[in-house]
Amino acid sequence: MRRALVLICAVLQVCCFADHVISSERVSVGFVVDGPWDRNYGIVETKRNEIRQILEGEFEVVFPDDASLSGEYTTASIAAALDSLFLHPGVNIIIASGPIASQIACMLTDRPKPVIAPYILDAAVQGIPMVDGTSGTPNLVYVAAPWNTARDLHAFHEIYPFEKLALLGHLEMTATIPGLSDRLRGAVVDLQIELQVVPVTNDIPATMSSLDPDVDAVYITGLRHLTTGELQELIDSVNARKLPSFSLMGRHHVEMGVLAGLMDDVYFERVARRVALIVQRIVLGEDPATIPVAFTKNDRLVINAATMRQVDVSPGWGVLTEAEMINPLRTEDARRLTLAGVMRDADAANRDLAALAQAVEAGKQVVNQAWSVLFPQIDVSARGVWIDPDRAEASMGLSSEHTLSAGIGGTQVIISEPAWAGVSIQKSLQRGLEAEYEARKLDVAQATATAYLNTLRATTFEEIQRENLRVTRSNLDMARVREALGTARAAEVLRWESQLAGNRANVIHANAARNLFEIELNRLLDRPLEASIRPQPVSIQDRDLLTMDGILFQYTSNPGDFKNLRTFLVSEALASSPELGRIDAGIAAQERLLKSTGWSFIAPQIGLFGDINWLLSEGGVGSDITLPIPDGTDWTLGFEARLPLFEGGARLFERKEAARELNSLNEERISLAQRIEQRTRSALHVTGASHAAIRLARDAERTSLETLELVTDAYGRGAASIIDLIDAQNAALVSSLAAANAEYDFLIDLMEVERSLGRFVVFMPPEERAGFFNRLNAFFTGTEE
Repeated sequence: MRRALVLICAVLQVCCFADHVISSERVSVGFVVDGPWDRNYGIVETKRNEIRQILEGEFEVVFPDDASLSGEYTTASIAAALDSLFLHPGVNIIIASGPIASQIACMLTDRPKPVIAPYILDAAVQGIPMVDGTSGTPNLVYVAAPWNTARDLHAFHEIYPFEKLALLGHLEMTATIPGLSDRLRGAVVDLQIELQVVPVTNDIPATMSSLDPDVDAVYITGLRHLTTGELQELIDSVNARKLPSFSLMGRHHVEMGVLAGLMDDVYFERVARRVALIVQRIVLGEDPATIPVAFTKNDRLVINAATMRQVDVSPGWGVLTEAEMINPLRTEDARRLTLAGVMRDADAANRDLAALAQAVEAGKQVVNQAWSVLFPQIDVSARGVWIDPDRAEASMGLSSEHTLSAGIGGTQVIISEPAWAGVSIQKSLQRGLEAEYEARKLDVAQATATAYLNTLRATTFEEIQRENLRVTRSNLDMARVREALGTARAAEVLRWESQLAGNRANVIHANAARNLFEIELNRLLDRPLEASIRPQPVSIQDRDLLTMDGILFQYTSNPGDFKNLRTFLVSEALASSPELGRIDAGIAAQERLLKSTGWSFIAPQIGLFGDINWLLSEGGVGSDITLPIPDGTDWTLGFEARLPLFEGGARLFERKEAARELNSLNEERISLAQRIEQRTRSALHVTGASHAAIRLARDAERTSLETLELVTDAYGRGAASIIDLIDAQNAALVSSLAAANAEYDFLIDLMEVERSLGRFVVFMPPEERAGFFNRLNAFFTGTEE
């Protein structure tokens, strides 16, 4: 009787106020929510804002204060609220903003005003009318975005293979939506687990105490009747009992501490935009019964790593490849790294450099050893002698049976060409060793920069593969919606499931590649090989790179300038190359050796020598014979000059060998200079090409992503085939990888340019940087000295 009265009054209202309904420029929208909920205002306000934006400039939109009503999570209260809005003279369109309200609105036999039901969980299970992808029912349009609880439970079981699941929900909701409980139990049968349905009241301790002792996992539904504080208490209690949990509401609950969920964080915003578009179509005169109802949720698995640790759950790789991690394990204690920072750290910590640094220090001692020959050589001695008595007696007092003596002696080089040459040669060799150390520092810096950039590249590739996986998941959901609406065959769903498996494998490979580069980077930095790191992104405008805000590449705009730039940088590379410094030091050492072999024919070696000895004691036979003998102190002082005349031709052969070695080093230097020039010119050509490729790759990426968006929309409307969408998605994936690859290729090529120049900007003090660019500008302006 009440429904008939409502219908009669609404019809009279439409007849009497027809100029104020949809045909006017004023649109009034009312809302009915299931019941009190902390998020009601924000979700409803989002819909209002979207409607305002869509209709702005065409219609005046109002939302009467008395047209926003709330039920009490009961069928009767929500139906009464809908009836009230049907009778409201100032309301044109009604939005049933809640799963219970949406269900009730769809099951009404008469709707005197257009009704939008945006939260239909499963149209087939709920018995919602559907005709060719629309409601086919006067004044009714809904949004069919399946929450797919069965998929939730399968995803949850993959994370943690529970045996008995407690479903925490509001009983009124399961009672209002026919078939929902049966569907949940059907999912449980498929998984071969037990299910306990637990009604959640506002008394959280009482709710928790009602869980069976053998429950080993919890599935949390919307629970809109709980306050935020009560919901947080429930989640904390579940975690305290170390029960893995999964939420129907997805990311919002996961951020509060639930282990995992699927619903994305912008679901309500996307639904609000769809509702606004539906309102626009209605006010423009389109029949609500003919508006398509299909909607894809774009779910994404989200896992709270902190909760994962708290409840001691470790999902497999198959799960982790698709999941987005909140509080991820790998970055919680990770060290934040920058390109400049890792290059400096490697300079200080790299073990290869540390070993060579010790060799440099050892070389300094070799130089000191060469010097030591030119300083006085002093030694002391002690001598005790015992001879047989017969010989002592026969010596007539010259030798006692036993004697003890001590002495001190020394030498001093005055002139020695080999000694002076040795000092000079060792100094040159030490300079060569130090130049080799500088070259190794550059090699380590380049290797570290390359490993860092490859780590960033691999991280980007992994993110792209994960995004591609998310797109495939979205397309799979779309295919399921199309199948549920009868516009697609089951084969499409199977094809997308196959695509999903392949995409998950790609994510695993991308993850492994990133781990390999991180291990390499940690080794170069002398850190634990699997230590977590957080490399900061690098831009081509980074001031630590040689581009210095584009100054360098202003000289690559035309072939002439680019050729001159290469000429300038080759001269810089040859002037600062530590490899040339090393070979120049070797040439200097060899030249000194050749000079020394020449002097060896005419330069004598002259030195002083001297010693003094003391007889400390004597005894035995012969010690008592009184003859005139020297006293107990003997000394000697003299000099020696030595010039070898003939040594079998050895000095001549040594000189010829030294000359040949010098010629070899000179030829090697010419060859090395050519290789440095080639390396510099080649690096500049490659870098110039990779720099130009960045813009082209980005343009291709933008085009392919726009194409994917268009094809995805067409596929959702049935205007494109699954092959078209797969091709568009693969093209978008390839272009995204190519765009990322282009930028990192350029950055790595730029590191090669700096290495070929024999310097890295990160190691250059400000005045040296300024000097470099001053020389560059002077070269191009013709003002160099």
